[in-house]
Amino acid sequence: MLAGQQFTVSIVGNSARKPILQGNGALFEHLRMTGTIYSDLIYACGGGPAPCPISVSSSNATIAQRGEADGDLFQVQFPVKVQGIALTGSAYFLLPAGTLTTAVLRPFSSVALGPASGTVTYSNASAATVLAVESGTLVGTAPGANITYTASGTFAPAPVSGQDMAHIAGQPFTVSIVGNSLLAPVLEDGWETFQPLQMTGTLYSGLVPNTPINVSNATGVIAQEAGSNEDIFQAGFLLPAGTFPGNIPALTVQVYFILPAGTLRSARLQPFSSIALDPASGTVSYSDTTATTVLAVESGTLVATVPASGPVQ
Repeated sequence: MLAGQQFTVSIVGNSARKPILQGNGALFEHLRMTGTIYSDLIYACGGGPAPCPISVSSSNATIAQRGEADGDLFQVQFPVKVQGIALTGSAYFLLPAGTLTTAVLRPFSSVALGPASGTVTYSNASAATVLAVESGTLVGTAPGANITYTASGTFAPAPVSGQDMAHIAGQPFTVSIVGNSLLAPVLEDGWETFQPLQMTGTLYSGLVPNTPINVSNATGVIAQEAGSNEDIFQAGFLLPAGTFPGNIPALTVQVYFILPAGTLRSARLQPFSSIALDPASGTVSYSDTTATTVLAVESGTLVATVPASGPVQ
């Protein structure tokens, strides 16, 4: 007897977990579920009149999600025992379009649930009961995962503009910037920016052929914008004087890439799949106090990943 009673159910899944693709949807299996439910069959908890909380758990929960024209479908299912009775619990909710990223488990903002949102069902081998949620919320949260944004590839052989004092045109590069998914942005020039972030990288210069130049500092900045037709990813960092040989001064590096719409779900720091870069993707520029060099990426990739920590859930 769960009608009219409160409930809380949580299911944990790692964002790196690979789904089973099903048409235009995705299924994630073997997830950990915990929860607390109440039943009007079990009263007098501690001598009071309120129903007693019943703790439930399962290590075989599933999440299925699918994007539809009228919204995103979110479904869960799990086996559970309540007072020794084996049951299957499931829920089916229709969420606003754009809430979910179908093939990846990602955080999303709290969504209000009501009777029109969907249904919750519990069943055994012989019967099923279908309930509506009178009021509640559904939210996908992350425990502050570190997101690593990595751009790698080769610069085009000739600069778009400028003198290329560092001689990095035509050279390979790899640069990573790490930011925590819970980091709050700062509004700067109309953009929500995340800073300061740790950056590391390996550059090459024609000034010292075939010699890697390793860089690392905490000057990284990321700004991003999810648009209806395209997404914009911007990043920046400083290279101190002495990074390159000769009398090359400190340089400010700025990255501007145009990504396919839907790559970024919001301005927040979140993982996304690898995106191919080419000369049409955008530019990488570096400047000192007097001059700027603008480069294109001949070929490369941009990806945002979450490091695996322990078993994938």
